Amino acid sequence: KKDSFNIEDIDKINAIEKTERSHSGKILGGLFGTGAQFATGDLFGLFPLIGAGAGALYDEFFGDEKTIKYLEVFPIKGNKLRYTLNPTANIKKLNTDFRNFQKKYIQKAIDEDINKINKSKLSDKFFEENKNKYISFSELKILYTNFAFNKYAKYSQVGNLNEILDKVFQEKYNKIKNFLENSYKIYEEKREKHNDNFVNNNLQHPMFNKMAVSIGKINNAPAEIDIKQKKSILVDEDNLLINASAGSGKTTALLGKVRYILEQKLAKPNEILVLSFAKKIREEIQKKLNDIEDMERQIHTFHSYGWKLLKINPDSAYPSDFQNYLNLSIKNNPELKNEILQYFLRYANFYK
Repeated sequence: KKDSFNIEDIDKINAIEKTERSHSGKILGGLFGTGAQFATGDLFGLFPLIGAGAGALYDEFFGDEKTIKYLEVFPIKGNKLRYTLNPTANIKKLNTDFRNFQKKYIQKAIDEDINKINKSKLSDKFFEENKNKYISFSELKILYTNFAFNKYAKYSQVGNLNEILDKVFQEKYNKIKNFLENSYKIYEEKREKHNDNFVNNNLQHPMFNKMAVSIGKINNAPAEIDIKQKKSILVDEDNLLINASAGSGKTTALLGKVRYILEQKLAKPNEILVLSFAKKIREEIQKKLNDIEDMERQIHTFHSYGWKLLKINPDSAYPSDFQNYLNLSIKNNPELKNEILQYFLRYANFYK
């Protein structure tokens, strides 16, 4: 099949020489056994089995050996193919010829592409289509890296590429590979400019007035969302750290962030998790978001959330070291058990 040997569609070719024994004895033995079965009325089919077994033994000890040469072809897509070769085929030369042909093809492609890679870019249409959206670092990386690998897909088709390339082409290939893996960095500056424009253009968005009114009603006092709070709400990065002093409005920014994510349909309530250290703050956040259906179940302290996870699948929880100590050390030691009990009772507070 001539089209099967298109270099762009093949990962590798193995020319193989294998010695096998003839199976004629096994075939003839099976036929004689079947004849005996009909002649004797053998209901259990023992004669065909005996005949085939005897024929196989004959093949093993007296049968002729036969040398088979065949080609294993591994396409980029699809199943492995096998072709029988002429007995006079030169196995070593076939393998060498294919590798040389493969090398020649790839090295030609490297020469053509080495001067193009830094010019590769996506259309500005992507940024224009997403002008009303913040583009995160991971989104840019996935998008552009996939673009680069799709554009230069031929380099992923040959395994152990460096092993078949001449040294000068190894260096060129490594440069292309580095580009493929880091192409997103070329567009980082463009992403930052896009996101700055997005944030600045949305600082006066009407949603902030609605947020301020909602928060003011809950607090029974006028509320205002300042520029830094607005920016922290609009930035939709993979990770965002807000470092601010007590009473500066971190909780207001958090409430605004949740409302913004839901209003812009960036996530559903059950896809948001709000954690706080203090129970008091958790209750405050729950109260201020109680108008959002299903949101209350997504607000926890770190400890209550950990406990919730353990209750879902208690068998996966790690055993407590202290519990192990109590079980192993004091089980058969009443004196130690009494000392530990006295220790905890001494520091316990009893309320009337």
